[in-house]
Amino acid sequence: MSYEVKEISQLEREVVFSVSWEEFDKSMQKQLVHLKQTVAIDGFRKGKVPDEILLKKYTETLQDQAIKDISLRCWSDYLASNKNIVLATQPMYNPKLDIKNKILSIDYFYELSPEINLLSLESLEITKFEYSINQSDFTSMKEKVIKEHGNDQSQIAFEKLGFIGDDAEQKFDLAIKQTLLQEVEFKLFQKNKESILEALLNEFQFSLPPSILAKAITTEERRLGHELHEKAGHTHKAEEPCDKHVELDSFTKTLIEKRLKSDWILKHIVNNFNIIPKQEVIKKLISQTAQSTQDPEKAIRQLVQNDYWRNYFFTIALEIEFVDHIFNRVKIVSKPVKLSDLIDTNNK
Repeated sequence: MSYEVKEISQLEREVVFSVSWEEFDKSMQKQLVHLKQTVAIDGFRKGKVPDEILLKKYTETLQDQAIKDISLRCWSDYLASNKNIVLATQPMYNPKLDIKNKILSIDYFYELSPEINLLSLESLEITKFEYSINQSDFTSMKEKVIKEHGNDQSQIAFEKLGFIGDDAEQKFDLAIKQTLLQEVEFKLFQKNKESILEALLNEFQFSLPPSILAKAITTEERRLGHELHEKAGHTHKAEEPCDKHVELDSFTKTLIEKRLKSDWILKHIVNNFNIIPKQEVIKKLISQTAQSTQDPEKAIRQLVQNDYWRNYFFTIALEIEFVDHIFNRVKIVSKPVKLSDLIDTNNK
């Protein structure tokens, strides 16, 4: 077996394997032996069917299996001799069999994962947004909640929100402080994650594999088309694919590309540095979410049993660890922000 590699684009490659006819014939004999052991035909017991009958009846099946077997071995040997290859997508292969001239070639098409040099992380300067909650923030938030739920009457707000008894105001104050702290903490995390990804995308200029970007754009176009189709009063069965689509403008396509690049670089760094989420952070996120319900203990049990929420909390905890890891590696440029930059402080 010999092969030739063709560079289609920066990340796209085609490798063409030339397979000797002897190798193909050998693989055909191998498939024939296997078939003979499993097939029974009228007049012949299993394992006793003559080869010429099997070849005549199952020619295409034997050829397909032989080519598949050779293709897998060709690709496996190719990867073994090119260990530096990092695939971005599953390869596709296209065999070409010419029986008359006894020629078999197998074309493999694959896309490489973009390469970035993470050594330059140490020299990067990235903005880190910071904010410290003070007493006036708590007071303003308390007044805002009382105005929204009690029409400026605290007792009405307490009762409406479920805080009853002599210690109603103390419980209310504690809830406001916890909520305010959680909101600010989460918004800072999101803002700093965006800051990091923006800096990394500017530092590491790379292209996405064409098929990944094309698939994401097509998926969004179909989603929007399906949405408009339903709004117009049309319906289609869930098991039937919707062929309606909307042509996205260049700005939207750029946003999709940026999101995909951000996701890719985050995953690349997480894998490269073996970043894993802390269990205590996951538990904290679950607990915080459950506290907003009437029965926190029941909510916690339901959350940890739900696949969607388990994956959600795992992802957020992983991204929190990613943010901390990056800030520990780069040069930080601190930037104070206003509370209004993080949450709605409008007290109307």
